[in-house]
Amino acid sequence: MDLPGTLQASIQHIGLLQDKRRRLTAALVGAELQFLVALRREYDTGGVTWTQLSLAYRALAAGNLRGTHARWMAAMPVGPASINANAELEAAALVGRSWRGRWPLDRDGEHAESYPPAGQRVVYVLWDTEAVPVRLGTTNHCQHRFATHAAKGLRWSRWNAVGCADRAQASSILRACRARRKAR
Repeated sequence: MDLPGTLQASIQHIGLLQDKRRRLTAALVGAELQFLVALRREYDTGGVTWTQLSLAYRALAAGNLRGTHARWMAAMPVGPASINANAELEAAALVGRSWRGRWPLDRDGEHAESYPPAGQRVVYVLWDTEAVPVRLGTTNHCQHRFATHAAKGLRWSRWNAVGCADRAQASSILRACRARRKAR
């Protein structure tokens, strides 16, 4: 192409960026495929919940990469519509359910403990060794939230959590709990 100097340099720059975008897209597709293989393995062994599958699909779809849906459908035996419907049913079954444990979590002890599944909205209370609440909060990922609290130096020995339908319900319960604490 015969263009004046500055335009020629600009068009070369555009060509370099287009090549870089093609390489990056290929790397992203490769990463998606690796993720989908690992996710399928977890799905086949029952290692993921419907909520986690829904979160996984949304995370991949958020990249707006052409062909993501087709790659998902080639790798997974269920599509996003079924996953989302099952995730809603799963979440409804967990509303009102409670979890409790010690910190750090005792997964292998006499009374094996587990966190609420990732994606499940809960209201939680962290208790110190004297059964005094040290933190009252809400999250949709207890394991991550508790690790963050611990990393910031918060100390507790036990915790309780109750499942909520959504953030609005969790906020309402949280406000009521805080109001009761202030009334004491």
